[in-house]
Order: sequence, then C-alpha cells, then structure tokens
Amino acid sequence: MTSVVLQFGSRSGSWFALGLFSAMFGLLGWGVAREIPKRSSRDSTFGRVLGLAMVVGPVVMIYASALSGFYEAQIEGSTLTLHYLVPSVVTEIALVDVVAARPIPAIRGRQRLQIVDRSGRYYESATWHRASIAQSAARLKELLPRPPSNRLRVERVQPVPSAGRERARWVG
Repeated sequence: MTSVVLQFGSRSGSWFALGLFSAMFGLLGWGVAREIPKRSSRDSTFGRVLGLAMVVGPVVMIYASALSGFYEAQIEGSTLTLHYLVPSVVTEIALVDVVAARPIPAIRGRQRLQIVDRSGRYYESATWHRASIAQSAARLKELLPRPPSNRLRVERVQPVPSAGRERARWVG
C-alpha cells in the first residue's frame, strides 16, 4: 500500500517563531508584572494578571493568524490523516468523506489548503507558498475517490395525445 505525504509550512520554523515571540512577550509581561506593584498602590495580583495578558494575548493571536493549521496530510489507503504543529494532535478523515480541497488566500501573499468534509467541517493547512499549495490541492484531488454517478435523468417527451399531458420517462 502506497502512502502519499503532503507537507505544508515548516514545523521547526513555526516552533522557533512561537518560542521567539513567547520569549519576547514573556519579557514584556514580566516587566509589567514587576513594575506595576512598584509604581502604583495596587497589589501584585493586578500586575501579574496584566503581565500574563501581555504574554498570552499576542502569542495566541500570532498562532491563530500564522501558525495554526495542519502541517502534514498523509493519505494511506482510504484514510486522510492531518498532522498539526503539536505531534499528538491528529485528525483522521475517510477519503470518501472529503468533498472539496481548494487553495484559499492567507496572510502575506501565502495560501492555505482548505479541505471540506461531507459534514461541512473545514480543515485548513498551515500557510505556505502558493505554488506548493496549488500542487498539493491538485495531487489530493487526484487521489480522492470518484463519486459514482447514481443520478437519475429525466427526459422530456412529446405529449401523449390520449393523456393530454406530458409524461416523463426515467432513464437510469
């Protein structure tokens, strides 16, 4: 059984960026938590809460805007497995449940691959280069099973003189 792996973004680069911004905003938050009790009559709890907010707020926004999404899509057999930044976070989708795979715009001229399943859930990749996202979308579409054409066609026929109205004939 052949396994196909599509990669998006750089996990090591994302971890580095997350660590760098956490350290930067951590220093800022630590300074705020330390200085507020010194310069005001408020207790140290307010300073700690504000310092924590100075760390958590920007880091969460950076993660949500630039680092979230799956970094790897693995197709093995009839299953699509999506691997996220944290190695233990994995989502599995049956290939027959995938309805669409399309590139969508993201920040700084980059794109994300958006996968939609039968229940309407959206799964988005990490941001990556346009060409790579387009190639991955095309490759994933090639590997998706073709839906059977079980649709019934209705053909209009000429009115039957004895009935006085049109009849439809089912063509299967």
